Amino acid sequence: MALLRVLTIGHSTRPIDEFIRLLTAHDVERVIDIRTKDQTPAQQAQTLLEPRKISFAAFHRTTKQGFADHIHAVAIGDPGLDPSAARQVEAYKNGRDGLKGNGPLDGPRVKITVFPLTWTRPSMM
Repeated sequence: MALLRVLTIGHSTRPIDEFIRLLTAHDVERVIDIRTKDQTPAQQAQTLLEPRKISFAAFHRTTKQGFADHIHAVAIGDPGLDPSAARQVEAYKNGRDGLKGNGPLDGPRVKITVFPLTWTRPSMM
């Protein structure tokens, strides 16, 4: 059985670039959720944009959609995604929100033509 590593990193009041550095430093991959409840609309837009810049399909999930307010992001190009996460990536690529209703994508758009991240699984001894 492969081990699954789960990390939690508090965002608190860190600037988004520092938060992204924390994710990178700890090799966070696949799916991340970032709470945005206490952020201003401008901070929420920036929090949505940053994961998109580094090859994540990122969506702003809101209370109107039935979620606690957060950014949900899935790694683009990861061959090990479960089917629901893979469907969300495809929805993102097609400009959709990845939810059952297949609504339009929210927030600022980032065109990704080259996926800089390579997703590999560590070998288990």
